[in-house]
Amino acid sequence: MTVALSAETIALLTVAFFTGVAFGALAGIVGKRWSKRIGWWPPIVALALLAVALFLLPSQFERLALFALVAVTMAYAVFTYQQVQATREMISEAKEQRLAALQPIIILKTAQKPMAGIELESLLRSEYLSHFIVWNAGNGPAIELEIALLCGNLDLMEAHRETFLRSGEEYAFAPQTKLSQHPEGKYYVVCQYKRTLYPTTEEVWDQTWLPFNLSKASKEGEVYVAPGELHFKFGLSKKDKVDTFSSKPG
Repeated sequence: MTVALSAETIALLTVAFFTGVAFGALAGIVGKRWSKRIGWWPPIVALALLAVALFLLPSQFERLALFALVAVTMAYAVFTYQQVQATREMISEAKEQRLAALQPIIILKTAQKPMAGIELESLLRSEYLSHFIVWNAGNGPAIELEIALLCGNLDLMEAHRETFLRSGEEYAFAPQTKLSQHPEGKYYVVCQYKRTLYPTTEEVWDQTWLPFNLSKASKEGEVYVAPGELHFKFGLSKKDKVDTFSSKPG
């Protein structure tokens, strides 16, 4: 059985369709911000307005009912779709937060040599550099840990690799390069490590940068180090790493 629709009915359905889409989108936007305040009043108001329209125009009952049915159906469909998308985003964000809580966080700091024969209360006590400390302050192990010593123009001076560093563990990085043989100025210690729980097939790396100023001590072979502010870089691709090793050992 074929039902022929008049041009007027088709126009009415079209207007109802786009009205429903508009109200559904508006309800989704308002619902995110005022979901706890709006309660049930929007559908109640809509029903009240429909009742008033039917009372004022009883002869148009069929058209008003058809218009309301199509509009409400489309509004509900659009609003439901937006709510599903919002729920998926919330689940995705919660998952990322859980994964982030299990990731390592590498902290770099300096360790100084104790200077015997000098009172702790002396005026400006300076200590010679002993080594750098690599500390995993996160909740997960740092995998394929690479530690690099860079000069001021970011050229590689030397590098070292550790298979992993457990949560809460420290590693003492003592450069084999004698810093006292290099000019005073700015240098960097960079630590980079691979994420193991990141939801992607590509390798993702994090970095910790410790800039420091090097100055020579009057005692031969000793140096002073003034560390700067730590800088973190997260979510780097493999091509953005510091090229510490041209190839991995077999």
